[in-house]
Amino acid sequence: MSALNPTLALARIDAMQPELRDVAKWRYVRGRLQEWLGRADQAADDFHVASSDASFFGFLAADRLGIGYALCPEPSLLDAKLAEPILTSAALPRMVEFFALSEGVQAKREWMHLIGSLNPAQRRQAGILASQQGWAELGILALNQPPDRKLYQARFPILETETLTLNAARNGLDPAFVAGLIRQESAWNPAIASHAGAIGLMQMLPSTAAITAKTLGIAGRTVNLRDAKLNLKLGTKHLADLAKKYANSPMLMTAAYNAGPNALKRWIDPLYTSHPDLWIETVPYKETRDYISTVLAFTVIYDYRLDQTLSRLSNRVPEFSGFLPAALEETSVPTRCPPAAVASHEAIEFEAPRSTKSPPAISPR
Repeated sequence: MSALNPTLALARIDAMQPELRDVAKWRYVRGRLQEWLGRADQAADDFHVASSDASFFGFLAADRLGIGYALCPEPSLLDAKLAEPILTSAALPRMVEFFALSEGVQAKREWMHLIGSLNPAQRRQAGILASQQGWAELGILALNQPPDRKLYQARFPILETETLTLNAARNGLDPAFVAGLIRQESAWNPAIASHAGAIGLMQMLPSTAAITAKTLGIAGRTVNLRDAKLNLKLGTKHLADLAKKYANSPMLMTAAYNAGPNALKRWIDPLYTSHPDLWIETVPYKETRDYISTVLAFTVIYDYRLDQTLSRLSNRVPEFSGFLPAALEETSVPTRCPPAAVASHEAIEFEAPRSTKSPPAISPR
């Protein structure tokens, strides 16, 4: 694709194994290449297949067709029978004690040992329980299997909502975009620290945080990046600086946030100008390729989580604005979901003692 040769790129995709070629990403890319070659009918077939997936490429495929998103939440309910091994486990009270003692590593070990002993249905219950208790990252870690994808309430928590929306508005940012970036960076764990030294919800480097704090008039030689409110204040200001630099493009902002401005500068090429969605798949760093598409997909999901409405993904990215039929540009996106099934199990509520300490510092990656 970087060579601007759609025929060759299409041949390479068609040579893939069927189980790889038929995932949403490659069906969408295949459809875009068919469009590039003037084959609208074949492109539509690929887009219809891709649009059945609630993912970055599935959302873009739905945008190309002007149809609803396959974003179909399932209720996050605790089941008394399935949850019994978790509710009666000695691990839960030990975890609460470890949280109270700020022993996040030990709490994490308890949790990972517990969920490792569970079958998939029980593990799902553990993830729902963790989410209900405000242990956001632990819930996300437990709900990492394909059957759990639709548990959006548990898998996409919203913490510090007032601080998030206030700072997003102050900096002219889409709060759903900020939430999506936080979900990918830290899984909402305010105590997390990366191997590179990035800290907190928005994974800020202390050096970057110090510079940003100075521009905001925040005094002090050190900045406590594990303070969720302060981290959000500094992180959103840093994102706003990137927005100014990259013409409010979430696609370029996420690329720069992940890989740095110098790397991004090397990657901009003619494909970016003509086919920016395809350009993403030519970014040399796999981590950054996945990061861009994941954060933007999470933005759509958080758009739904914040106010139960959806805007077109293509309308959120300036480079994608020409993708939509004019009549669709201002409409709220419907969802395409089967009728909700009636739960046949006994739903229960469980309230574990809450710790005032932060969840353990576990990397989501």
